[in-house]
Amino acid sequence: NEQRNRVRRIVVDALGDLPPRPSPPRVRTLSIEPKDGYKVEKFTFDNGVGYEVPGYIAIPAQRPGKSPAILTMHGHSSSKENMFGYQPTSQDVAALLAKHGYVVLGIDSYFNGERKGTGPAGNLETQDRGSDQEMSLFKLNLWLGRTLWGMMLRDEQIALDYLVSRPEVDTSRIGAQGMSMGSTRAWWLGAIDDRIK
Repeated sequence: NEQRNRVRRIVVDALGDLPPRPSPPRVRTLSIEPKDGYKVEKFTFDNGVGYEVPGYIAIPAQRPGKSPAILTMHGHSSSKENMFGYQPTSQDVAALLAKHGYVVLGIDSYFNGERKGTGPAGNLETQDRGSDQEMSLFKLNLWLGRTLWGMMLRDEQIALDYLVSRPEVDTSRIGAQGMSMGSTRAWWLGAIDDRIK
């Protein structure tokens, strides 16, 4: 436990000066879609630093009690749509997990999915305009004393704040899973947040 705390301090210090997370998270549900054996709610939350973060949460239809949960994270140049089957790829995990009784939550990370074109240069940062939103966000965060990687993990922690607030979730059984860059975020998140079991 002492070694874990020491490692966590080193990891957290490497992320830069992260602003406090909104508490409680400010979440708006945008839609609810019934699926085979589960439902998907589309939501957005304000991350407290000027960005709306869109996401999905899949909730199994049949639950004997509180359900285990998975925070799922897409890869680089991917999106929550891939994780939830709206743009089918090998990253589509939500249906499989929800049908096995897991609540599944995933968001669009910075410069991905619906967040494309929402960086410092706005619409100039969409793929067809030639500007690099990832690089502009990287630079902006360094100027503010933080890191883009830290801010990405901070958004995942806000998503986790929302996940643990849901009455369907057994907060003692939460896992993190991701694809590619999402898998890297998953193990970093597990290192800095004890809610990931």
